[in-house]
Amino acid sequence: MSFLLHFSSYLVGGNVPIDDGVDKLNRKYTILILVSLSLPLVTKQFAGDPIECFTPTYFTEPQARYVNSYCWTASTYYIIPVDEEKQLVTRVHSVTFEEGGTASVTGERIKVNYYQWAPIILLVEAGLFYVPFAIWNATAKNSGIKVGRLLKKVTIISQYTPGHPDRDALIVEFLDQFNTLMGVAKCCPGTVCKFDCSSSASCAGAPSSSLFVLYMLIKLLYVVNIIVQYFLLTVFLGEGYLYHGLEILEKLVQKKEWWTSPRFPLQTLCQVRAAQQGALRTYTCQCVLPINLFNEKIFSFVWFFFATLLPITIYSGLIWVWRTLTCSRIAFIHYYLWRTRRIGKEDLYNNARKMAVDYLGWDGCLVLRLVEMNHGGTILTTLTERLWEFYEGLEKAQQDGGDPDTFMHQRQPLYSCGPIQPPPAGAGPSTQSAPYRFYGRHFIPGASGAYPGYMWNHPELASPSYSSYPRIRGKIRRSSRRGLII
Repeated sequence: MSFLLHFSSYLVGGNVPIDDGVDKLNRKYTILILVSLSLPLVTKQFAGDPIECFTPTYFTEPQARYVNSYCWTASTYYIIPVDEEKQLVTRVHSVTFEEGGTASVTGERIKVNYYQWAPIILLVEAGLFYVPFAIWNATAKNSGIKVGRLLKKVTIISQYTPGHPDRDALIVEFLDQFNTLMGVAKCCPGTVCKFDCSSSASCAGAPSSSLFVLYMLIKLLYVVNIIVQYFLLTVFLGEGYLYHGLEILEKLVQKKEWWTSPRFPLQTLCQVRAAQQGALRTYTCQCVLPINLFNEKIFSFVWFFFATLLPITIYSGLIWVWRTLTCSRIAFIHYYLWRTRRIGKEDLYNNARKMAVDYLGWDGCLVLRLVEMNHGGTILTTLTERLWEFYEGLEKAQQDGGDPDTFMHQRQPLYSCGPIQPPPAGAGPSTQSAPYRFYGRHFIPGASGAYPGYMWNHPELASPSYSSYPRIRGKIRRSSRRGLII
């Protein structure tokens, strides 16, 4: 049972959301709906009587069971008389038993060959809805900016209350990973990055946009998937299913009652060759398909559900296209910088523009928007404030004539710095202006009391005795075992 629960959790994306709500509607809730719709069909097939055929009275019980099994397996058909070929069929014409395979009514035969496969078709549809997410999940984990790792970190952060020391430590780790991966992303011209960036020269350039382009392709793939499934169902259920829902609405308006579609006939015909009195004879039998009561309602619901899901998915894609525009990204960062109350109104727009365009780019804004959608604006405000502190320090290093490459890339992250060295003699918590004024081995220029290469700024090391030093190393090792380390 635990294995099934784990598999279902993995199927719908696990506990680390890396997409937006419309994506979840496609790859999670749609899958659950389609799988749930297949259950009554499976139950009817294996625990009920999906077909009942009317056999001659002189047939024995084994022969009657044989006819039912054969007609269920070999498919059935109904007949459109010649004078009704161009009209919408509303009934199946009854026939008498005919030996030799000739029915009393002639016309065009319409084969009904989908009812055996309806549960499998629904499960295949569910699998197709998972394909775009599987591509996004696999590629995003190997891209320059590893979205899965960053959002996993935010998921863990969101489980702690504000002010908790573990929460603050995890925020520092997130910021260090974010800035490191933003630098690595510049090294990778493609979507998937297979090397680490150790040279600042190779990392120069504008912020990466490959991850955002990939995400837009996934959005397009969701739209294409729904359209393709409409046409697949048309092939599977017969010509005209593409307009099935419109026909239902038309009949409801005209007759004020549910319309029984001829695509799901309850009465069909079946030709069976059976041995009788030593000779092999062909019988045309009339069959009833109770399972089509379920098929009609289920595939009508699927039509309306897809008709609702398609415009929602298209609208979501258009919204994300709007979010690529510079004005939209600036407005997004402007709002969260305003919430931090760290910047005056006169400088807010210019700083938001520089941070959104020069520092974050398309990929950075994508990650922050996913954080907002999955974890809310409160935690994103905190992360934006810390990212602004980092970017402000980077700008100050450039203005002071320092080496920004050293600031950005030649730092040792908190979780891989090896043995933590105590601060130099005379240094103590009384000299530091605020906790976490540095990320990894790095410190923001001008932050009072920050010493490069030392981890004493961590609040658990604020005591002159440094008695908590073993605890922070243990925390780092536990984080590594939980998969929090890059």
